[in-house]
Amino acid sequence: MIYYVLMPILSLLLLIFQVSFLDLLFFGKIGIEISLIVVIYAGFHLSISRGGSLAFVMGFVFDCITGSITGFHTFFYVLVFLIARLTSRRVYSEGTFFIVLFALAASIAEGVFLSLIYFFIYNVEHFMKILWIFIIQSIIAGFLSPAVFLLLDKMESVLYVGEPQ
Repeated sequence: MIYYVLMPILSLLLLIFQVSFLDLLFFGKIGIEISLIVVIYAGFHLSISRGGSLAFVMGFVFDCITGSITGFHTFFYVLVFLIARLTSRRVYSEGTFFIVLFALAASIAEGVFLSLIYFFIYNVEHFMKILWIFIIQSIIAGFLSPAVFLLLDKMESVLYVGEPQ
């Protein structure tokens, strides 16, 4: 039960760190989506109720903080969680190469969807520049994902107290 109480607070703190500190680190040019990597981790390691609620809350809070397209990140994070959950049952999802590829693919998919939305709905004419920035973000997120997975594994082993009987 404490998981569901702490999850929104910790999600908010992670997203504030992601949006503010990492934005300052790269001077506002490139944002690294640690939250997407956390959702992928949840798809590989958490149950459907815990991971699904984490993906939903993370996407909802990210939509609220960034002010982007309403509901996009909520929908996309839940979708990525479900795909990661289905994939983790069929393949060995603990390999570093697979983690990098999955995070890279999910991040590129998000960038392509956002670029297409900006192009078709908002008539942003710099489609290739936006897509290029998302590809750079995806490469950074892909190579950063094994380190985030390792950190989350350590946190889970420290904070895990077991399921109630």
